[in-house]
Amino acid sequence: MMKTILLLFGLSISTLASAQFAKGSKLLEGGISLRTDFKIGNDAIDISSGATPNDVESNSFGLNLSFGAFSSARNEWGVKAGYSRSDFRSNTFFTDQFGSLLLFRSKTIRNNAQIGLFYRRYLPLATRLYGGFTLGMDAGNSWIKSRSAFDAFTNNPFVETSEETILNASVYSNLFLSYLFSHQFGARMSTGSMAFQILKSSRTNVTDASIDLNLNTSFSPTISFFWIINGKSDNRD
Repeated sequence: MMKTILLLFGLSISTLASAQFAKGSKLLEGGISLRTDFKIGNDAIDISSGATPNDVESNSFGLNLSFGAFSSARNEWGVKAGYSRSDFRSNTFFTDQFGSLLLFRSKTIRNNAQIGLFYRRYLPLATRLYGGFTLGMDAGNSWIKSRSAFDAFTNNPFVETSEETILNASVYSNLFLSYLFSHQFGARMSTGSMAFQILKSSRTNVTDASIDLNLNTSFSPTISFFWIINGKSDNRD
């Protein structure tokens, strides 16, 4: 019995130690991000003194999927798609020069969809641990709706709405760490990216559109999980 347990334990350790990416393998990856922030003003603030307590709420949701194929054990090529939604609400109380209490309310909702191509280079760091970098390009569309209201409490509020569409294309790079839990499952932590981005923006009630070229950097890490569909034998090119 003890020999059987030791044999099974040895096979398990051997399987984990040999877990690696291989030529011909396919990789399906996905990640979900959720975030909620609140900031509530202090009720003890004396509004009549001209102070401006704010009630702020922001929520965001994101979903990213990718599918890649390994041309060798260190090189992955693939496609990806993503969707995100965020909304921001705020209420600001303040007083005018006559001491009247005023309220400014705003709400912005943003939806974004992206598709793209990528290349990843893997560098072995330790058993089942890989570092590397990603090069990719994205194209997508963002839809932004904003609504603001200025309310003097005694009169009908002034309401303004706007809609904006942003077409974007970018070339980006980032760094990552990947860890293989087994020969089929793993996780990846990616840094924020550095991207050259072209934006074309158009708004309702505005006749002209703007085109911008930006260099954006982000350092927010993201975590995703992947499933490996094994292919041919290992190739370390």
